[in-house]
Amino acid sequence: MKFKWVPYLVLLIVLIAGSFFLRSTPTYPKWVGESKGKQWLATFEHTKKGRYSGMLQWQGSSEAYFYYYEFYENGKRTSHSGADRERKPIEYAKYFADLGGIPKEGERLELKLVWEEDGTKYEEMIELRKQ
Repeated sequence: MKFKWVPYLVLLIVLIAGSFFLRSTPTYPKWVGESKGKQWLATFEHTKKGRYSGMLQWQGSSEAYFYYYEFYENGKRTSHSGADRERKPIEYAKYFADLGGIPKEGERLELKLVWEEDGTKYEEMIELRKQ
């Protein structure tokens, strides 16, 4: 009967330790963009490896083909799919960039895509916005 306060003390210690852990865990921003017709979804986020990586996903319903991409930071091309611009079947997901650090506040991130859908070739610049 003397130690009725012990469970409350343990609970208090757990709550304090948990809140300290949550405050010390860093949160990283994420950048997201979609094509005008919402066929493409581009995400650029922090990975477990401590880097920022971009993922491109096809969300369209029809058969389509991918030609190439170019990734821009503040108007400067920093990554691209290479010189091979041949028509290829679209894969479910595709990496488009792998950067070491967090993009700085105010940086403009854009992804240029060229693809073909239902026999028509498209070229679009997708702006990625910080969330």
